[in-house]
Amino acid sequence: MTAVVMTTVGMQRNSPRIWLEGRKLEREGFRPEVTYRLDDSRSDSLTLVAAADGDRVVSGRKRQAYRAPIIDIANKILYRWFKNGETVRIVIRRRRIKISVRRHRASEQVADRVRRLTTKLKNNQPLSIYSLFHGGGILDKALHSGLERAGIKSRVDVAVEMNSRYMDVSIDRHPELFSESTIFIEGKIQDVWLGDLPHADILVCGLPCTGASKAGRTKNKLAKAEDHPEAGALFYYFLDWVRRSNPGAVLLENVPELISTATMAAIRNVLESFGYIIQERIVSGTFFGSLEARKRLCMVAITEGMESGFDLASVEPIYRKPDRLGVALDDVPLDADVWRTYSYLTAKEERDKADGKGFRMQIFTPDDSEIKTLTSRYHKGGSTDPLIAHPNDPQKRRKISRFEHAKIKGIDVSYVEGPEMTETLGHEVMGQGVTPGAFEAVAADLGKAFIASVQEEPEALVA
Repeated sequence: MTAVVMTTVGMQRNSPRIWLEGRKLEREGFRPEVTYRLDDSRSDSLTLVAAADGDRVVSGRKRQAYRAPIIDIANKILYRWFKNGETVRIVIRRRRIKISVRRHRASEQVADRVRRLTTKLKNNQPLSIYSLFHGGGILDKALHSGLERAGIKSRVDVAVEMNSRYMDVSIDRHPELFSESTIFIEGKIQDVWLGDLPHADILVCGLPCTGASKAGRTKNKLAKAEDHPEAGALFYYFLDWVRRSNPGAVLLENVPELISTATMAAIRNVLESFGYIIQERIVSGTFFGSLEARKRLCMVAITEGMESGFDLASVEPIYRKPDRLGVALDDVPLDADVWRTYSYLTAKEERDKADGKGFRMQIFTPDDSEIKTLTSRYHKGGSTDPLIAHPNDPQKRRKISRFEHAKIKGIDVSYVEGPEMTETLGHEVMGQGVTPGAFEAVAADLGKAFIASVQEEPEALVA
């Protein structure tokens, strides 16, 4: 049998010390009074060998009726192999005890990431992107465009999305993101068998927000985000993909409310243990050129060794926001059927006021400088979804079209063209998507930082 002990090198009277005790020693032949010797022939490990001619003796101490074996080595000779406070791996098997420095898995992973990224960047090879909860590919398109601005090629090698309609939209609208080797996985991330997953360079994830958002928690009567029966545990699978694919950088987006959840605390702790440097920022759509006042949490985790030069807080907009909402609105005839009274929403607003609730209709005009968030359920006509006021009739409003939605968000209208793109589908894929201008700017700065890291310290990066 074999016993493995992970422990740290201590100190006693200015000498390093390694202490072992218990039945695991006895079981492998190191009982009290057994003699042993030190085999110091290797530079990477120290071995204790039980032997009749050994110059050291296993001691013991009484524990009730049992005398427990103890091996206590406190000698400056240990400095040949180990440092004070260093973690060591001790393998006890068949009258031999091998003590070696624990190979730090995270350190190996960090070195692998840096080597891969450095090699690809130096050779102008496309970076491999893994996309989780891919949706309609709006975030991935922004990442691709931002990296391209920095002179970096990229391709999505794996895309995971459970909604086939959303995946079809991305494949059709964003052919430049993919290659012949791209793997499209349609299904729940919980059902995906990872197997021997190749390594990625960047992993991007739009973690579902139904448990963390204010609306989601209210609708589902959740005390906390993790209580959501479907979305509450999805962060676990995201972290498992990070662990297995070992990307050089991780880009995560979500609702701002996620920042103070137990989910986010777990994500931070795990990624830091993997050797990532984490930066977070709440990005505003209007700051980054959109007419939509959408705020999202943006987290960028960069592997140690490549993080210098990137400052998420300093990312500046690429695009300028239009001054008026009207530039994104269509010329709709004043007698068109889309103008409605929405009397049921007016009645609901009155009931909410009477009940002391804060829900109010949101009515906008072409002269407004921005519009509130357009959600994936906009087509359903919720009580707080933004509406456009009729120019002449104060009782009538209308919904915005999918084409207006695209222009408001900063998406090319070609994304929502075509007979297969309905109003419902268009609002769904864009409503759950990001403000592309914000994440394009983030990706551009990330790419520039990668390039600078390779140019400034190539030897340090590949060491």
